[in-house]
Amino acid sequence: MGPTVLIADDSPTIQSKAKGILTGEGWEVVTVSNGVAAIKKLSAVKPLVILADVSMPGKDGYEVCEFVKNSPDLRHVPVVLVFSDMEPYDAERGARARADGTIRKKSGVRDPFDHEELISTVAKCVARAEAAAAAPQAVPAPPPEPAIVIEPVDLEPEIATKEVGPEFAALSEGVAFVEPGLEEVPAPA
Repeated sequence: MGPTVLIADDSPTIQSKAKGILTGEGWEVVTVSNGVAAIKKLSAVKPLVILADVSMPGKDGYEVCEFVKNSPDLRHVPVVLVFSDMEPYDAERGARARADGTIRKKSGVRDPFDHEELISTVAKCVARAEAAAAAPQAVPAPPPEPAIVIEPVDLEPEIATKEVGPEFAALSEGVAFVEPGLEEVPAPA
């Protein structure tokens, strides 16, 4: 079998139709009915592409996408958000979640997907994911060398002190000066 595609959609009809189209192209397809189940399956399934409905119980497709894109081991996996007229696509939220694409499904019709659009979107995502997996991973730069201190660190620095004389401006009465030797010395008894 070919690469694995994980489809998260609460509609069994949508799951079945998308699975039929994609398995016909040689891809292995795993389906789940909500976003929580999709997140739980990620480590076991290791999908190359995820199709997630924007409106599911538990976690919706935007939340699944955010989880994948914020996970260091999964951020390279393309996530395509699936929407319909009844569940319109929120482009701003999709951009914040870093979705890799969108697919529109038609509501209330026998064939909800445009076969060519679904196949080409998934094929582009598979090619992108395979190229990312084949590309050499960036090796993180080694940590910087520790700084070496050459100066002695056990000695306290010497601080030069400045002699401070009396503050004469603070005294309102003035200061009396006495000359040495003129002081009265008590007479011996």
